[in-house]
Amino acid sequence: MKYELHVPIEQYGFVSGVLDTEDVSEVRTAYERIKRSFTDQPELLAKEWNLIVDAVLNNTLILSAESWEQMSEFQKEFLQTIKRSRNRIKS
Repeated sequence: MKYELHVPIEQYGFVSGVLDTEDVSEVRTAYERIKRSFTDQPELLAKEWNLIVDAVLNNTLILSAESWEQMSEFQKEFLQTIKRSRNRIKS
């Protein structure tokens, strides 16, 4: 099956491409790789990010300033959402 990707990279710009695959997860992976290659935002790698999420969920997180700076805005917001949720549950 052929998939046509249109990946936004700026306000009025995008990158397009055609992917021929049967696996939908390959399409998503290609989309994310293209998007990431055109953004300058920092982002923790999956292995590091998973360790941090596990620590947050186990309530054992000690986060360094360096790790915080390497996170994308989504990753930072996600951690803050978890922290706010924990505070609401404790109350």
